[in-house]
Amino acid sequence: RRAASIWRAVICAGSIALPQVDLSRIETLALRIDGRIDAPVALATPLDLANALRLSALAREALGRPAVDLWREAGALYLAADVEAGVEEAERRLGVRLSGR
Repeated sequence: RRAASIWRAVICAGSIALPQVDLSRIETLALRIDGRIDAPVALATPLDLANALRLSALAREALGRPAVDLWREAGALYLAADVEAGVEEAERRLGVRLSGR
């Protein structure tokens, strides 16, 4: 439970605060998020994971690093969860239509 709560807090805070974070701190944030995405979180939903992947992708892009793998996975999860806004953002960032649409 604690891990899922922390993820939800990171996702919510990140989506609001990311534009206000200076670039020197984004790399540290990206590394921490990347490490946490692979950690098992029993209570996290596929939508929680999609949102975490999105946040990590945004952080990578802010550093000028590619995030194609993260956008593909997030897009697939958003597609499965029928979250249109998430699918559209992933498609826009990837420059392709996701399968199943």
